[in-house]
Amino acid sequence: MMKHSADIFQTSIAREKIVVFCGAPGNKFIYSNEAKFKTWLPSCVAKGFSLIDTDSRSPAWAKDFSLIDTDSRSPAWELFHKQIHNFLRLESMQHYVRIMDIKAQQHLEAHWLPYNEVKVQLISKDFVFSLACHIFIGINSDAIRELAEPYYTLADRLLSVPVNLPEQLDIAQSKEKGELLTIEDTLKMKYTWNVVCESMRLKPPVIGGFREATTNISYAGFTVPKGWKVHWNVYSTHMDPTYFPNPDKFDPSRFEEKLPPRVFVPFGGGSHMCCEKEFARTEILVYLHNVVTRFRLSKANCNEKIIYTPDPVSVEGLRIRLRPHDK
Repeated sequence: MMKHSADIFQTSIAREKIVVFCGAPGNKFIYSNEAKFKTWLPSCVAKGFSLIDTDSRSPAWAKDFSLIDTDSRSPAWELFHKQIHNFLRLESMQHYVRIMDIKAQQHLEAHWLPYNEVKVQLISKDFVFSLACHIFIGINSDAIRELAEPYYTLADRLLSVPVNLPEQLDIAQSKEKGELLTIEDTLKMKYTWNVVCESMRLKPPVIGGFREATTNISYAGFTVPKGWKVHWNVYSTHMDPTYFPNPDKFDPSRFEEKLPPRVFVPFGGGSHMCCEKEFARTEILVYLHNVVTRFRLSKANCNEKIIYTPDPVSVEGLRIRLRPHDK
């Protein structure tokens, strides 16, 4: 048996023995063999999202209730996945586009238009959070501000950087004054989505996913023992020159043609595909449309450094200079 492989390797994460599957073949193996795995999260993540009750004072019934079954094959998770996918399917987006468009316009009026320079990473994060609070749990203003601080302490995320996208001007010019976007408009934003996809290829929104082997598994000449944890990795897939020639280059044209399955996986795949994929796609396109049709953009510091936490974070908040189109 081989001692080393570029397809699979062993390491340790969160004090657990982890086997990392690399590349599209590894993704295919995991997505196609869900019966051999169950969902697993590092204990620090589970605790952070209150999936585990660590309070010794809690009664037994509370511990049983708070210890959420992360096995996606359980009836509770199957019901949850079915309901959430119905709620966030593409057909449902037509009801949210108008809300997204209105909120994006209000956001730009308040946080972009009065300034010559903004920190895009920070204010875009605020927009995403406030929009999610409004649509998913129906709260606004003061309640959102109260939730924001503990949420940002828990998890910090990066929204893709706005760029100049000519097709957006065509859509804007086809609209009457005050007319809002529709789902049909977002479906026309193909080049814009190519730019977003290439951004997510180079800087994925998540590092990958975790599983736990429920049986002994053979893959690429190695055996993964039952009970060992498994990680599939987005970076090793997205930087594979077999599918993405010159992988360090930013090239949105890569997405003009359909890619092979499991090669581009920013939202995961299989039964664990991110249920918010269509919502995220629509939200990003609506937000970008409003930004690029109102402003010309340029970086305030072209040498701004990026650190990883493990997500990519601009140390200065991604400072962008603004110039309204009507000036």
